[in-house]
Amino acid sequence: MSPLRLQFAVSHEEASEAQSLVLRHQVGGGSKLAALLLLTATLIALLAAFYFQLPRGQRSLWFGILVVIWIGALVWTRAKKKPTPQTNTVEITPQSLRLITSGADLDQSWSAFSQLLESQTLFVLVDRTKTVLITLPKRAFPDQSSQNWFRSLLDTALAQSPKRSSQIPVRATDPDALTLHFRYTYREYLGYTLATWFTRLVMLGVLGVIGYVIVQAYLRPVPNAVYSTGAVLLMMSPFFLLIFCMPPLIFSIKDWLAVRKQVTEQTVILSNDGLTMTEPTGDTHLHWSNLRFYKETRRLFILWSAPRAPALMLPKRAISSESDVQKLRALLDKHLQKSSWLLA
Repeated sequence: MSPLRLQFAVSHEEASEAQSLVLRHQVGGGSKLAALLLLTATLIALLAAFYFQLPRGQRSLWFGILVVIWIGALVWTRAKKKPTPQTNTVEITPQSLRLITSGADLDQSWSAFSQLLESQTLFVLVDRTKTVLITLPKRAFPDQSSQNWFRSLLDTALAQSPKRSSQIPVRATDPDALTLHFRYTYREYLGYTLATWFTRLVMLGVLGVIGYVIVQAYLRPVPNAVYSTGAVLLMMSPFFLLIFCMPPLIFSIKDWLAVRKQVTEQTVILSNDGLTMTEPTGDTHLHWSNLRFYKETRRLFILWSAPRAPALMLPKRAISSESDVQKLRALLDKHLQKSSWLLA
């Protein structure tokens, strides 16, 4: 069959269905009922554990707060303005998939993907890091035979071992472009985790619990204790420190373990035209309009488009000189908005 060219816009309902399909396979092994039961049981167990840890007189107050937060989050999600779906063009060949949008041009070999999920209305491609989804509505295919050809193609391609090249082809660029060569390590994922406000809020919550324990220890000292309250808290200080450091370690290790086997050498070329990312599985070109914000940390530049959207990390160790750091900073200031509100 000749290369297949599809044009479509993914609706909000289809995007939500794609995310639900991925979650169903990750949690329930593909069964919607199993996923629902497991998630419900997990939620009940967490609420029960939280309930029995609270003093009896405070249980109603805290559950009232949780209900208010849940209602507020639900209202905000429903009221949030959704972006207008954009038309995408997808070119499918036996060797690769090319996705063309108004802000990005992605050209990936099939080895970049780990799984093809299917529902009655959608095909969903999941990349090897489990973070990027490509949704292909079945309505975009011209006929049933083209769907069967695509399904057969993916069954064969995904059954083969990923082929990785040791050399990364680098595209010719203008003289003012900045080229970075690097391979992600755990250090980048830890730095990214520490830069997000979600992690910081969790750590702040842990700090609040520790503070509450300390205050209660002084307000309600144990009668005839062998050790004073201050001595006990001093002995527990390493435990408090460990609890405080656990959230970023857990989050970063989880993310790193999910991608470390797929991490490869890559090249990122930045210019006024946008970003070109080249790795063994293919190329991705992003226009600056496809990104909105950037944040600078001690070890990273982090670029992203919206809350909870995948972010691009640029390690400073990949930049050869301080003048190039200044050059990159000026380029980002020109095209993106500097922000500290990295919520992912």
